[in-house]
Amino acid sequence: MNTTPHPPDLILAIVTIETWPPVEKPYPYPRKQSTPPKVEPWCSYPIYLVNRGDVPLDIEYSTGGFASDDDHLVETSVSSDTAHVEPREAALVETTDEGAFDFTFYYEVRVRAAGSAEIWRGILGVSRWGGGPLDRHEVDPVLQQNVRVIRAKDWRLETA
Repeated sequence: MNTTPHPPDLILAIVTIETWPPVEKPYPYPRKQSTPPKVEPWCSYPIYLVNRGDVPLDIEYSTGGFASDDDHLVETSVSSDTAHVEPREAALVETTDEGAFDFTFYYEVRVRAAGSAEIWRGILGVSRWGGGPLDRHEVDPVLQQNVRVIRAKDWRLETA
C-alpha cells in the first residue's frame, strides 16, 4: 500500500453560459448605416470546485483579487467559505459576470481528505487572459461540458 502523501485531485472549473437577450455593443466611432450592429450574448460564469478524485474532500477557501490604481496595489472582494465535495462531484462557489475577468483573482484553498489528518494548501489563480499549463479549456468529466479549468501551480502539505 502506498502511504506517500499526494495532493488532492481538485480543480476550479469556470463554465460559460450564454443568456438571452443578446446585447448590442456600442461602437467607439459612428458606424455606417450599412454596417450591422455588433450583437453579443450576455454571459454568466458559474465557478465550481470540482473533486476529480476518489475520496470526499472538506475544503476551506478564500477568494479575492488585485487591481492597480497606478500608484497602489488594491485587494478586492475578499471572502471565505467552506464546502464538502463528494468524489467526482462539484460544489458551486459563485456565479459571476464578465466584469470579474477585468482583474486577476484567486482562490486559496485548504483541503482535507475524509479520514485524513493531512491538510493541503493550494492557490488557484484566474488571470484576465487565461492560457498556459495551469489554465486550459477542456471537457470536464464531472460537469460533462467544456469548461475553463484552473489548476494549482503546486500543493503544499501543511505541518501542524
